[in-house]
Amino acid sequence: MPTPEKPPLEGAAEPLPEIKDPRGAVGAPEGQEPIAADAAVENENSRETREAGEETKELDPSEELPRIEAALKHNQEQIDQVQAALEGDRAKLEAVRQFLGLPPGSEDPVATKRRLDALRAERERLEDEKKENETVEDLNEVLKQLNTLPKAELMIIVKTGKRGDGSDLEDKNGKKVNPDVAKKLGELAEQGITKVTKAIFKTVLAIVKGILLGIFRGAQEATAESGAASGSE
Repeated sequence: MPTPEKPPLEGAAEPLPEIKDPRGAVGAPEGQEPIAADAAVENENSRETREAGEETKELDPSEELPRIEAALKHNQEQIDQVQAALEGDRAKLEAVRQFLGLPPGSEDPVATKRRLDALRAERERLEDEKKENETVEDLNEVLKQLNTLPKAELMIIVKTGKRGDGSDLEDKNGKKVNPDVAKKLGELAEQGITKVTKAIFKTVLAIVKGILLGIFRGAQEATAESGAASGSE
């Protein structure tokens, strides 16, 4: 005979609910699997590591400038094509207006105009990128020059931003290097650094911006003092 099942004991505890990871999961767009918390942390760490690597990577204008030049050429070809299409669209719209007896209009087709604006914005970005790489190229040349100097001469530049004879450093084009920038580059050369990294470039830009801001403020103060002197006469 089958053994009858024992009735549950009175007051017996119910089965415990499944315990889930309190960290939960990172939300995801509808229709996609959520990313586990551990995976999200790993992705964030990977991103930070990648960004840190980019900051310390040596910038090489010899590779970047040809790419930028090619992109600028292609961009200009696209601008020319869209500009021609825009002129054609204007002519078509004007013909329709005349056919309907409407007065001439000056508005452009929205989609074509947006495309042209986007291409012009891209060209501006590429030109800025080209200028940055040209600046990096100049800085690398100065660093190369500093790395060939005797230790005593280099230390004078680190301290004063000028050569031992009091003259300014110059880049490959004969342009004078600001003493504050020369000091920073001298420090880098003293450490054996021969090429600019993204982090170094940001530091140099901050120095240059500080110099320009100081010049701007100095000009404002000089103008204010001049105005005050004129008013007191």
